[in-house]
Formats: sequence, structure tokens, C-alpha cells
Amino acid sequence: QSINLPSESRAVTIISIHKAKGLQYKAVIIPFCNWKLDPKDRTLSWADNLDHSSDPTVAKLSIFPIHYKNAVAGSSFANSYYQELVLSHIDNINTFYVAVTRAIDELHIMIPQQQTSQGRISGLILDNLRIDKDSVALGTLNGQIQIHESSVHYEFGPCPQKQREEAPSTPAVTRYPTRSIGARMRFRLDTSRYFDDDPNPSLTPRNYGIIMHKIFEQVEHIEDIDTIMHSLRHSGIIAENETDTVRKLIDRALSDKRVRDWFTSDWKIIRNESDIIRPGGVSMRRPDRVMIGNDRTVIVDYKFGTKHTADHRNQVTEYARLLSAMGYPAVEGYLWYVSENRIEQVV
Repeated sequence: QSINLPSESRAVTIISIHKAKGLQYKAVIIPFCNWKLDPKDRTLSWADNLDHSSDPTVAKLSIFPIHYKNAVAGSSFANSYYQELVLSHIDNINTFYVAVTRAIDELHIMIPQQQTSQGRISGLILDNLRIDKDSVALGTLNGQIQIHESSVHYEFGPCPQKQREEAPSTPAVTRYPTRSIGARMRFRLDTSRYFDDDPNPSLTPRNYGIIMHKIFEQVEHIEDIDTIMHSLRHSGIIAENETDTVRKLIDRALSDKRVRDWFTSDWKIIRNESDIIRPGGVSMRRPDRVMIGNDRTVIVDYKFGTKHTADHRNQVTEYARLLSAMGYPAVEGYLWYVSENRIEQVV
């Protein structure tokens, strides 16, 4: 929750560096100033300046998605690797610049000693310190070193004069009579996912879809269902008195043999909620479930409402087209209207 306070309040503002852009504070503290300069591992980037000379196969590619990792530096995608590396360093240095220029009077930078500084923003800071016995220089600034039992302090410039502020007077609070409600208060988290306090609860269409989708997006095999339901009960998404109702709905949904076949362990690969990157597109597609066997590929999109629209069919058709273009064998696509126990083959 956000709390809006006057800028002169006796309070500490905790804010991200990006949100602090354009703001100023009398004193700024940057804890854990040790973030990496390199891109995060597995960062996805589009390689478009390929080295066609080293590998004739690459000559057929105009643009290709790659994950950033060190092995790419020695491949035909080296140009894109180093471009991503340089841009990431620039972004992280710019982020550091924004952070340190928010301070008006005091700037406190904290670097964890137990972590390595190589390849991190802290390494750039420490490499620029010129240490001579008890003194230290940074650019045109001269400072002092203080060594403590668990830390080392580098101090530059005089500390602003501290003015003793009188504590603001506390206004009188009007007291009103109160009484105990005689029982512990009850509360609910994310109430849209709960049933009413009924001994025989019934799911609303909206809650039904949310809970069932939450379960099926995690299930690989039928045996996983009990574990997933236990986890959802533990996190408060399903209450104890709702368990039997939800389980009966799941059993009813799995009564169709075709559905049970989708959740067996016979499939080589199962993808739940996995993104499909569209060539040349800025958006992705995400089918609910894709099952890949030796000679067949099945796409299933779950629908928990009662509406049947052309958009549903178009959606599955596009998933099938993309997977076929990627070389997956014998692609089939299905719409599963769970609440109606109805399966519709689209492709």
C-alpha cells in the first residue's frame, strides 16, 4: 500500500531507483549497491547482425531469438552478444547515475563485503578509489578511511550540521467509548476467489473459472492434483469447506476418457502456459496446455464459461499454425469447455 506524506515529514521514503528519477532528497541511502553490470542470464534478445561467414547455416537467418549466456560469445551470434553486453553496462551505469544524483546534502552508498564486486557496479566504485594509508581519494574528492570490526567506511566531505529538532507536539486525541465484539475478527484474502460461508458452498461462474484454471495450469499428470489442491488450501485460495466441492468438479471434468489421456504420463513433453514467440511480432501467444508425443502434438485451451465464440477457435488455430511451422508433428487443437464437459476439435 502507498502512503502519501508531505515532503518535510519525519519519515524515510523507500523507493526504487526508476521511480526516484526526477526527485530529490536531503539524504539518500543506496543499500546493496552491488548489482550486476552484465545482462541477466537467459535474457532473450533478437540477433539481427549475424556472422554469416563462420557458419553457412546462419546465412539463411535474418533475425533469430537467443538467450544471453557466455557460450554465445564464441558463436555466430557473437556480435549480438557483445552488443547486448555493452548496452546492459550502459543501462546499469545510467541507473547508478540516477541514484547518486538524487541526494542534496548526504549520500550513503552501502556495498556488501561478503559478495564479489567483479562485474558489478560496486567494482566500478571501488576500482576508482585511490587509497593511501588512512586517506582516500575519489576524483577530486579527498576523504578519510575508518576501519571498524565489521565494516570499512570511506567518508568524503563534511557532514552537514545537524540541527536539533524539537519533537512535534502530539495533538490531543478524542477518546470514544468502545466495546468488545466478543469474538475473533475474521478476514479473507482475495475475496473474489472464495465461496460464501455456506455449509454447502456453490461456486459462482467467476470463482469457478479462477480456481479451476489455477489448478489445471499446474497439473502435468492426474497424480499431481491432490498436491496442488493441498498447496492452494494452504495459501488460502481454497478453504477447507470448499475442498469436496472443488474435487467433485475436477472428477467430473476428468470423467471423459479423452481428457484423462491428456493428463497421463505417456507424453514426452508437457508445456503449461508456455510462451510462443511469433516471428517478427512484438507479442507472444500462450496456449493453456501443449502435449508432445512421438508422432503427435496436442494443444488444449481451457474455457470455463458458457460462451462459444469464433475468437476461441481462431486462437487455437493460430497456436496450431505456429507449432506446425516450428516442426512439431501432426498438430491437433482442442477447445475444452470444462463446465459443460464438452470438447471441440478445432484442428
